[in-house]
Amino acid sequence: MDKTEHLLRHVEENKQYKRQIKKLKNKIFLAKILKYALRLSNLLYVVPIILILFIFRNNRLIGAFISIAYFYTICMLLKLDENSRIMRFLNEYSDSNRDIKIYEQELKIKKNELYTKSR
Repeated sequence: MDKTEHLLRHVEENKQYKRQIKKLKNKIFLAKILKYALRLSNLLYVVPIILILFIFRNNRLIGAFISIAYFYTICMLLKLDENSRIMRFLNEYSDSNRDIKIYEQELKIKKNELYTKSR
């Protein structure tokens, strides 16, 4: 009875590791989407400022003032410091760490499978 309980425990661990791998892959996918969104957010700076300057091309002083105010407002709204949740999430699931975390979980699965097969 002891051996079967022990084997069942390893099978359950494998299921948990597989769930953890799935969660990691989902978080990595979300991190990729966030990175692309942050890259696209740079367009929020450039495109409207060009439009404002184009609209106020006859009165450049007003256009420049509105552009500076817009740029400052967007910078304050999109300010991402190193301690923000988004940046911590991106750093944790960055490209350099993702493969290592998944590989560790897969190694644990293989170890448990080998153990259960040997018994």
